[in-house]
Amino acid sequence: MCECCACGSVVRSVESESMTGGSAGPRRGILVIAASTTFLASVGVNLQIRANAQLAIDGVHPMRVALVNMGVQLAIILLLVIFFPRIRAAVVRLSKAIRARQVRLWWFVGGFVGASVITLMGIVSPLVGVAVFSIALVAGQTTSSLAVDRWGLGPGGRRALTRSRIFAAIVAIVAVVVSVSDRFIVEAGGELAWGAAGLALLGGLTISFQAAANGRLAVVSGQPAVGAGVNFGVGVAALSLVSLLIPATLGADRAEGFGTWWLYLGAIFGLLIVLNTAWAVRYLGILLLTVIGVSGQMAGALAMDLVLPTSGVSVTPALIAGILLAVVAVLIGSSAQWRQRSKGLPLAS
Repeated sequence: MCECCACGSVVRSVESESMTGGSAGPRRGILVIAASTTFLASVGVNLQIRANAQLAIDGVHPMRVALVNMGVQLAIILLLVIFFPRIRAAVVRLSKAIRARQVRLWWFVGGFVGASVITLMGIVSPLVGVAVFSIALVAGQTTSSLAVDRWGLGPGGRRALTRSRIFAAIVAIVAVVVSVSDRFIVEAGGELAWGAAGLALLGGLTISFQAAANGRLAVVSGQPAVGAGVNFGVGVAALSLVSLLIPATLGADRAEGFGTWWLYLGAIFGLLIVLNTAWAVRYLGILLLTVIGVSGQMAGALAMDLVLPTSGVSVTPALIAGILLAVVAVLIGSSAQWRQRSKGLPLAS
C-alpha cells in the first residue's frame, strides 16, 4: 500500500522539478528508480503466471481465473481508495476530467487487454511452461512498443526511433528467439505448442497499448493506483459481461481447482506490475520500459523453471543465452536514454 503512495510522491516531485528546471542529477535518480522497480515487478509477474497455470491445471476455467484475478486486484485498489485521502482526491480529479471530456475513450482499453492476457496465462502456460509463455509475450510487447512510442500514445509523448532504440528492440527479439529455439523441439514439439505460443505473442502485441493507456490515466489523476483501478474495473466488467451473455464460455470447473485458493494471491504480482508501469512509463518510455521488462521477465522465468517448473519444463543453455542477450538490449536502450538526459534534451520529440 505504501509503495503506491510513494510512487505518487515520486511523480509529483519530478513534475515539480521539471517545471522549475531541476538539475540532471535528480532526473538520473528517477530513471534508476523506475528501471529498478520495473525489473523487479517484471520478475514477480512470473509468479502470477505460474499460479494461474496451476489453477488451470487443477481444473478452473482460464476465464474464471482471470475474473477472480482482476477482482482481487480491484478489491485491493478499492481499499487503497478508502484508506488514502490522496488516492480519493485522485479519483475526484479523474471524474472531473472525464466530465470535462479531457479523457479519451481509448485510455480505457487497458482493462480489456489485461483481461485477455490473464486469460491467456491459464490457456497457454500449462501447455508450454512459464518461460515460453513469458518470452512469447515479451516478443509481442517489444515489437509493438516501437509503434506506441513513435505515435506518442504514452504520457511521455512521441519518442524518436533512433538507431540505438531500434537496435535495442531487435536484440530483445533475438533474445526471445534464442531462448525459445530449442524448447519446442525438446519439450513441446507439435502444432499445439506453436499455436499456444502464437496466442501469447498476439497478447504481447497489445500490452504496450495497455501501458500507454494506464499511464495516461495515471497522469490525469495524479496517482498510478487510479489508472490501475480503472484497468481492473474495466477488465472485471468485460469478463463478467461475457460470462453472463455466453455462460458456455466458462464451461464446468473441477471441484479440486478451488482447493488451492492461495494461488489466487498471484494476482498481487500482476497488480504490482500494472502500478509500476502506470508511473514508470512516463520516465522510461514504452520501449525502454519494455526492454527492461524483457530481462526481468526472463530472469523470473528462469527462476520459476528452476524452483517451480511445470511438467516437462527444464532450464536449457538457450534460455540462459537469451537472458544474457536481453541484458545487452537493456544496456543499449538505456544508454541512449541516459545520453539524451545528460545533454539536457527533452525525451518527447
